[in-house]
Amino acid sequence: MTHDIIIIEGGSARCATVRTARDAGADVEIVDHGPLGNLCILRGCMPTKTILRSSDIMSLMRRAEKFGLHSVSAKVISLQSSIANLA
Repeated sequence: MTHDIIIIEGGSARCATVRTARDAGADVEIVDHGPLGNLCILRGCMPTKTILRSSDIMSLMRRAEKFGLHSVSAKVISLQSSIANLA
C-alpha cells in the first residue's frame, strides 16, 4: 500500500497537517501508538478552549434580551456535550 504522506505521532500539528493534505487530495496514513490526539487534543488545549467558548456563548445568551433577542434561554452548560462536539 502506498501513501502520499505518512504522519508519525504528533498532536494538534498532526491534525492541521492531515486536514490540509486531505483537502489537497493526498492519501494520508497516521501511525501512532496511543489514542489519536495526544495531550493537547484529548485533555489539554482543545477541551479547555471548548469549555471557555461554551462559557462565552452562555454569557452572551444570558444577555441576549439586552440585544432584543427574547426567546434565547441558557441556564446550564453540558460540558459532556461541549467536549463531544470539539470542532
